[in-house]
Amino acid sequence: MLLIDLGNTRMKVLLIGKGGRKRGDILTSKLIKGSLEEFMDRLIDEEDLDTVMVSSVVPGLNVLLKEVIRERTGLETRFLDASTETGITIKVRNPEELGSDRIAGAVAAWTEAGDNAIVIDSGSATTLTVVTGRGELLGGAILPGPVMMAKALNIETGKLPLVELRRPEGALGRDTENSIISGIIHGTAGAVERLAGLIQKDIGKAELFLTGGNASLLMGVFSSSFRYREDLVLRGLEIIVRRLYGE
Repeated sequence: MLLIDLGNTRMKVLLIGKGGRKRGDILTSKLIKGSLEEFMDRLIDEEDLDTVMVSSVVPGLNVLLKEVIRERTGLETRFLDASTETGITIKVRNPEELGSDRIAGAVAAWTEAGDNAIVIDSGSATTLTVVTGRGELLGGAILPGPVMMAKALNIETGKLPLVELRRPEGALGRDTENSIISGIIHGTAGAVERLAGLIQKDIGKAELFLTGGNASLLMGVFSSSFRYREDLVLRGLEIIVRRLYGE
């Protein structure tokens, strides 16, 4: 099977075949036809695939991705959405608006926890996605990701620089750069923990899962315990494919 997590910043791929598991990733900004073909050729090689499942939050690249996969494998790509049979029930208003990455992450977290779970995915945006122990995806919260915050402070002000984010030295920033880093990282962690606490007042205690490209910036800053899962979306896609096709 070929599993693809197409995000705003990176496309992550997991191939599960006779040769075992092969992992690859490429910057989303580099996804033009030639580079995508080369990337897929290196990854797929001579594997005999039978299923392709994609979580995409970049609709403008779906047609290109589908065409290249068809050319390289002869297979039609299945895109995960709210209508896919995943094993969980989507109970949000306007389910068609729900990001497929949030669905896949919720499936993986729910399968592992077997109980209430909150997925914290820190990427271009930071999202919290809530799934109950009964397998009901209820919704969550969305806020700007750390890099988006840093860019906004630079663009929307006259003097604040664009900083390269890292884990803060402490909450007290002693210069402009470290003040921005502290505000963004500690502020994001505080907002996420506040939201997670309020959500748990509604649904009861929940396991917290942390994933996403900016998760490393938040690790060590949270006061709450959490399970870090680097490839939670790909894990969710694998669970869904095995449920659908019995692989």
